[in-house]
Amino acid sequence: LSMRDLQRARKKAVDLARLDVLTGLANRRAFFDSARHVQAAGALRGTHAVLYIDIDHFKMINDRHGHDAGDAVLKHFAEQLRACTRTEDFVARIGGEEFAVHVMNIEPAGLAAVAQGLLARMRSSVVEFDGESIRYTASIGGAIGTVALPVDKLLSLADKQLYSVKHDGRDGYSALDSRTPSTDAPVAAEHPKAYAIRRLAG
Repeated sequence: LSMRDLQRARKKAVDLARLDVLTGLANRRAFFDSARHVQAAGALRGTHAVLYIDIDHFKMINDRHGHDAGDAVLKHFAEQLRACTRTEDFVARIGGEEFAVHVMNIEPAGLAAVAQGLLARMRSSVVEFDGESIRYTASIGGAIGTVALPVDKLLSLADKQLYSVKHDGRDGYSALDSRTPSTDAPVAAEHPKAYAIRRLAG
């Protein structure tokens, strides 16, 4: 092989190591690497946020329709997630039926709009697989912080919000703004359990 061929092969190997092959999204490693690089490069202005997303009752989908159908749902969800996020947002599958989005320079209302748009698409979407129509929903937790807050901390905060949504019945969104003093502030939404912006004590 020529030196150029070797370089291409190495680049391909690196790219594959950062890729979730099934969905074509970035993987967990790439998600954290990208977020840390963006922070270190000073590309953030003011805020950044994380959406932590889990497909509801995914094991039930696998058990009822088979793992190939489950893979079709994961691919479908990845497409919907791309459609609901901006080109500058970093979207990744971080494990199983769990996905994360690193969103730069955004405020709570904007983050809620992204999450609400995704939830709306899920409620109206159908995955056609092997003669069956599969409907599914998702639960979303979000967290916003200053540029100094590490992305792993944001993901941890978003995970707690995701747990809250699951506890309340799934198919909804809850987010936390880590920048402001403690005052719960629910925000009205079309869906009764769609989202609430909760504020964390400083």
